[in-house]
Amino acid sequence: MLAAAIRLNISGVIADRGDNIQYVYTDSNHANPLQRITPAKLISSEEYDREKYLEMLLDSAEAVLSVFGFNRSLYGFDKKSATTGGMRFTNNARKTSNLQDQNYEND
Repeated sequence: MLAAAIRLNISGVIADRGDNIQYVYTDSNHANPLQRITPAKLISSEEYDREKYLEMLLDSAEAVLSVFGFNRSLYGFDKKSATTGGMRFTNNARKTSNLQDQNYEND
């Protein structure tokens, strides 16, 4: 991704054409496209966009499992909004997400 290469170059790490650059979504809704991702070499362990990864996981699950009747709304998540590109979470989904966060913190 070009944004990752630009961010690396700005930080002093030279990225050449053809280099494989790993990156993490850190703020997928940021107005500045360069701030939506962070190259893996520059990221701290706790800094990532949980909602973006949840959205990508649900997109993949629906693509593969829809023939079996899987739908993200069964788990309290609404479809992606066409205007914002993001997901809307129902109260049930927020409760589930908060419980999962608490479980990770207790480990």
